[in-house]
Amino acid sequence: MKSISSNLSVLITGNLLWLALFPSSSSAFNTNGGLANRSNLTGIRTAKSERSPWLTLSLQAEDALSREQLSEAESFYKKALTEAKRPGQSIYRIVDSLRNLSAVQEEQGKYQESEQSIRDAIALLSKLPAGSLLVECQQALGRVLAEQKKYTEADAVFRRSLTVGQLWQWKIYLNRILIYGHFCKRHGDYAEAEKQYKLALAHCQKFQKKPGLMEVDCYCYLIDLYNTWKKPLLAYDTCQKILSKFSSLDLAAHAPFTAQLLRTNNLLCTSKSWPQSEKQLRQTVRLLQNGPALDYMISCAELGLLMQRMQKKSEAEHYLSLAATAPLESSEKNSTSFADILINLAIYQEKSDKLDKAENNLKQALSIYRTKLGSNDPNLCNVMLPYARVLRKLHRDSEAATFERQSEIILHKSPIHP
Repeated sequence: MKSISSNLSVLITGNLLWLALFPSSSSAFNTNGGLANRSNLTGIRTAKSERSPWLTLSLQAEDALSREQLSEAESFYKKALTEAKRPGQSIYRIVDSLRNLSAVQEEQGKYQESEQSIRDAIALLSKLPAGSLLVECQQALGRVLAEQKKYTEADAVFRRSLTVGQLWQWKIYLNRILIYGHFCKRHGDYAEAEKQYKLALAHCQKFQKKPGLMEVDCYCYLIDLYNTWKKPLLAYDTCQKILSKFSSLDLAAHAPFTAQLLRTNNLLCTSKSWPQSEKQLRQTVRLLQNGPALDYMISCAELGLLMQRMQKKSEAEHYLSLAATAPLESSEKNSTSFADILINLAIYQEKSDKLDKAENNLKQALSIYRTKLGSNDPNLCNVMLPYARVLRKLHRDSEAATFERQSEIILHKSPIHP
């Protein structure tokens, strides 16, 4: 999942419970040099003279992981496993070695070997009182099964993980529910994913003393599901619940919510649910006035274009002007998305006889397009033709004719019409 960044954890905060379910090679290493789902050995470092062979080998594997030498780490974990199986050793050392071995095999794409290693760990833990360690191993098994497209088996494993042990830590149980919900969503069982996300939301509301961002995150998973499911009106209803219930929170600074809000707005517009689109876009613009400038620009632009479709011309120009003057970073002001906003604004300014402003915006848009797309891209005609029209109204016919000829040459050379 490309949109997920590597700095989010497997905790309930942020967006990367997904990482706990399907870790990528780019984000599997934590800051201590270990795999995200392996046990932490740094807390049991001892003097070299006091280290057991098992601990020494485990720490050598950890060092190999810090250098991203997965094959070397696997070798050390196998040796550590051999030491852990010697008489007199704790069963938890065997389990720890098997978990770590399974994780590093999974990272290398050795899914069958990884599956066997984690199954061996589960078999040992099944002889002991059930606890969170068994759940972690079950979730790891479910993940490896899913990687092999054994979805039915994976589903059964994830379901079992929801029934293990006492629920003395509600956040841990919430994590289990969400991981299973993510699994269902990824593999197209949207109805079951919806059920799990709603269960997670109810669980969060039951144990949290007051509404907070953890509950917002649970709502965001539902919104994301509805948008993926192509049910923008359900996503809209869920967004409205957040906007009304959490007005006291700084939602503009909460990236998971603003991302889902913007996505829902876009889908509402494309589905022509205009009354809902207008209401939510106006709310979004107000919410993001003091939020991230790029998100504010996008919201103003979408509301301006919606006003255009609804024939509210003065409001269309107003919101496109807000988008064009958003306090963006220099890199954001040089994007083709920003150029598109300038073009749409210029078209309205032309209709209102604000020709000087229209020309300035089209000139800036053309410069961005040429820098980003080159001089022969057919999309340049989307700027040149309205630019030529404005120039003719300014009685600068020779300049207008130059742009018209350039457009004809570009279109003649390109088989793709803009």
